[in-house]
Amino acid sequence: MLQKKIFYQNTIIIVSMEVCPMNKSNTSLQTKPAVRLYELTNMGLIIPWKTGVVYINQVGGHVCQQRKMEGFFLPLENESLDYNDKLNEYFTGSQWGGWCDKGINEQTADYIDELLAAKGFYSWLKVERRKLKQSCEAWVYVKIIHNAVIELFLNFQPKEAVLTWENSD
Repeated sequence: MLQKKIFYQNTIIIVSMEVCPMNKSNTSLQTKPAVRLYELTNMGLIIPWKTGVVYINQVGGHVCQQRKMEGFFLPLENESLDYNDKLNEYFTGSQWGGWCDKGINEQTADYIDELLAAKGFYSWLKVERRKLKQSCEAWVYVKIIHNAVIELFLNFQPKEAVLTWENSD
């Protein structure tokens, strides 16, 4: 596997090339670029899209699952709120104790929604309630709410993404 470290907005991103099977018979293989997000210093969105690039993060707290999604990565940063610290404190606290790998509950979804809406910075993101069982620490499915206030996306309007950050393990 070929790897290269890239520094972007105070974040180390490790880019690697992996061989990914194209079909179940494994007779045809394709090399796809993969970006490891293990050392994120801020949270970000993986927006599913046919880009040919796969983003991988270690998630689920102490379980350290490896989840991946093809798309593109949108860093989310706000220096006035340390989202990573707040999320890590929550997921290592009494509710989860660092073991959130089999879904999140409504209380956790509400907490994340409140955190995103704090000071209005990311109120255009809402936890996708239909995917609570597929979400876990550092890998939460969100809806993107489009409105006149946010004109972030040009020539397309993604409806969903994965909110990800550095795993607490």
